Amino acid sequence: MPRLSSILRPELVTDTFDIGGEPVTVTWNKAHITLRWMHWVDDTDHLAAALAEVIHDWDVTNNDGDPFPPTADNLGLLPMTVINQLCVALSRSSTPADVEGKNSSGPSSSPPAASTQQAETSPNGPATSLSLTP
Repeated sequence: MPRLSSILRPELVTDTFDIGGEPVTVTWNKAHITLRWMHWVDDTDHLAAALAEVIHDWDVTNNDGDPFPPTADNLGLLPMTVINQLCVALSRSSTPADVEGKNSSGPSSSPPAASTQQAETSPNGPATSLSLTP
């Protein structure tokens, strides 16, 4: 039977995302992206602190070329569009569907089951994709 400590052990992941039109390489603790964290991110008062909790390192520098650490204070200086892109990129890269898709052995040989349920349209209109490269 697994111990909680083995389930919650750090799982550092490094990936490059297109954030604000620039490639940004981020190392974060995938194990810290939990339901609690997702609710914390939804609260804009805690958004920068929530991101700083999971991001261990990134390659963002200030204009002099010195490192710009992903602290809550520094993240709080970034435009919301960049923060939103970062949240979406980390969340998408941390979902099981992303992992399953990368480990897939190929398409299924059986045809998909027919669906009679129509997809609902969001009150905000149809979904659009961001130009993120997880």
